[in-house]
Amino acid sequence: MSDPAEILEWDSMFFGHRIARVQGPTVDQALLEWCAEHRVDCLYYLANHDQSAIAAAERLHFALVDIRVTYERPLINLPGPPVDIREARPVDLERLKQIAARSFTDSRFYADPRFDRAQCDALYAAWIERDFVEGRARVLGAEYDGVLAGFVTCNYNGVTGNIGLIAVDAAAHGQGLGRRLVSAALHDFAARGMTRSTVVTQGRNIASQRLYQNCGYLLRSTALWYHRWFTP
Repeated sequence: MSDPAEILEWDSMFFGHRIARVQGPTVDQALLEWCAEHRVDCLYYLANHDQSAIAAAERLHFALVDIRVTYERPLINLPGPPVDIREARPVDLERLKQIAARSFTDSRFYADPRFDRAQCDALYAAWIERDFVEGRARVLGAEYDGVLAGFVTCNYNGVTGNIGLIAVDAAAHGQGLGRRLVSAALHDFAARGMTRSTVVTQGRNIASQRLYQNCGYLLRSTALWYHRWFTP
């Protein structure tokens, strides 16, 4: 019989709390007992819009921190490829980290007051660094006024291309960089023989949702992120 939750070693090491994620579709008292046995400090739970699962989470004092929104687009009828998007280079790494550290404040980590804001900033700087340095994703960059001002990360899974992170520096907002970065990712996926693209954002992130809708993505699903803390 598999465990009801999985210890997340990287999250635990980064935040300095023992963190786990629920494996199954619902939560119950046995899960909390497992967490006590394994000295879990914080438990992540992604719940579908099932009323019984939501009721169980609320009964067991889980806190709602985010609405996960997934968009999908077939890789057909693509706009013309942008000519000003390039692959990120090693010299760009510190700039990538700077942009990432201040671009994802709508995420669930910032919504949870138990996570220090500076740690949340550092989380996304570390995320883009791992993607770039370890080759976990292809990183494309956009310049504005001669300076790297935005990036998108491209992940590949079978016939699906996934946009992992996308960010534009505040000084370059309103210049169309986000749309060109999405377009570049779509062309990258299509060139690799993929047939569809997905992207995940937050229910509170209206700007990102509008960007994806304007780029031809349609809503595929929503789910609810909960956190449950066991330490005072």
